[in-house]
Amino acid sequence: AYVNISGIIDNDIISYTARFDNINVGQAKLVYITLSNLINVTNFSPTNLTGCALWFDAADPLNTGTPPANGTSITTWYDKSGYNRNATANTGITYNTTGLNNKPALTFTNSQWLLGSVPITGNTLTIFAIVNMTPSKNNARVLSLSAPNTYDFNNISYMNIGRMSNTGLVPDRNGVTTGVNPPSYSTPYLFECWFDGTKMYSTVQMGNSTSVVSAASSGNFNISSFAIGSNCNTTDTNGYFYGFISEIIVYNTSLSISDRQQVEGYLSWKWGLQANLPTVHPYYNSPPTLLNNIINSNNNYQLFNPIITGNIFQKLVVVQFTGIPKIYDGTLGTILSYTLSGIIPGDIVDISNNYYANYSDIYVGLSKTVTISNIVLTSLHYYNYYINPNNITYNDIYVRLLTPTFFSIGKVFDRNSFAPVYYSLSGFV
Repeated sequence: AYVNISGIIDNDIISYTARFDNINVGQAKLVYITLSNLINVTNFSPTNLTGCALWFDAADPLNTGTPPANGTSITTWYDKSGYNRNATANTGITYNTTGLNNKPALTFTNSQWLLGSVPITGNTLTIFAIVNMTPSKNNARVLSLSAPNTYDFNNISYMNIGRMSNTGLVPDRNGVTTGVNPPSYSTPYLFECWFDGTKMYSTVQMGNSTSVVSAASSGNFNISSFAIGSNCNTTDTNGYFYGFISEIIVYNTSLSISDRQQVEGYLSWKWGLQANLPTVHPYYNSPPTLLNNIINSNNNYQLFNPIITGNIFQKLVVVQFTGIPKIYDGTLGTILSYTLSGIIPGDIVDISNNYYANYSDIYVGLSKTVTISNIVLTSLHYYNYYINPNNITYNDIYVRLLTPTFFSIGKVFDRNSFAPVYYSLSGFV
């Protein structure tokens, strides 16, 4: 409803709800206006959580809101964390709009990587990666976190997520690894790892078989550089990655379970992997959203005359008829099937079976015009709808089979083969 509220002081914000006294169609129906809190529902974003240090998103690799064309050569993968920690490629990386689960990805073929800078200290870290890995180098990296031109696997200050001779990707910190191997290569998965100051953990979302493995891990990180698709020391040829990478998110905190589940839900639904979440996961059935109360000044005001009137108009229902061909029967009438669209789920609405459907003439033919009349809505909630039917359809009349029966009446010998007969025909209408 449109409501004009006067008497509001300065920049006070007033929010209201307007509700009819009932849901059914009618004229001059009562509408009740009440002051209420305003809730804003927004989609979850990784930056809603504290500590987002890196965010690379193949759905928006240029951070413009518009994905590039298929086959584009990506030379810079733009960071969406808000800190502009962009990653620069050693050579152009092919952008594939259907690379991972029929969704966008950057294509790595053991010869491409991206480098950038990021400051991460402290003893906590959380990393998420959406990856489709094909058989790669023994220690292929999805993400390397160390210092420029420095190995990432032999110092407690650094770490990486990479392959350890199997189908899985595992976190590796100074030779300590934890990992879960998914069933196969060339399949997209959500890989995760986190460090809480005393232990390192990792998991792969694999439905109800999802499990978490852990190992002792303590001490502060001293990270200044990152690489995607390679070791930060890019001379390590065993670190080159083969496959598709669609998203990487790094937090410099150890996310709580509920926060981690939000990111899991966001990534799984975004990349079509929601079926990989356990059925008990809070976002198994729908992606995460944020509910925000908008601050207002409702408590300082009272509405005068908060009742108005308004109309609820009937909703359009469209009926679509489909002809059922018939065999010629000498009549205009025919039988049709139909579908109704525009009915709100839960309402019961149909059309009366007293409608008429007639051909334009009785004769055999294809795609003949059929006119429908006397179409009337019926059933429990018909009064909330009106019908704007398509009262013309097209249908066939096929030829009718006649069955002859022949009888020989015999003859007197006349030196020819002619045989006199008589017959009858059945099947006429």
